[in-house]
Amino acid sequence: MLKTLIKGNLPLLKTIFIAGAVVGAAAGSVVSLGVGYALGNLFASKSGKELRDDIAEKANEFAGGVKDKFSTTGCCEDEI
Repeated sequence: MLKTLIKGNLPLLKTIFIAGAVVGAAAGSVVSLGVGYALGNLFASKSGKELRDDIAEKANEFAGGVKDKFSTTGCCEDEI
């Protein structure tokens, strides 16, 4: 009986399966984003502006170190 049910309705069953997979993936994504947002706000140690300023400062320090390294080795000074 199950074989005849599946065989006669295979296109419908495929459509239902795909729809369920899409809805499940969308629901899982929304829940994951919500949980990530909540945990991020819960455990954030700094405000967004402070964090961006820290990242910019570290990036500038790194860039300055790379520039200093190349200028002391004499390599590619005119390109920096």
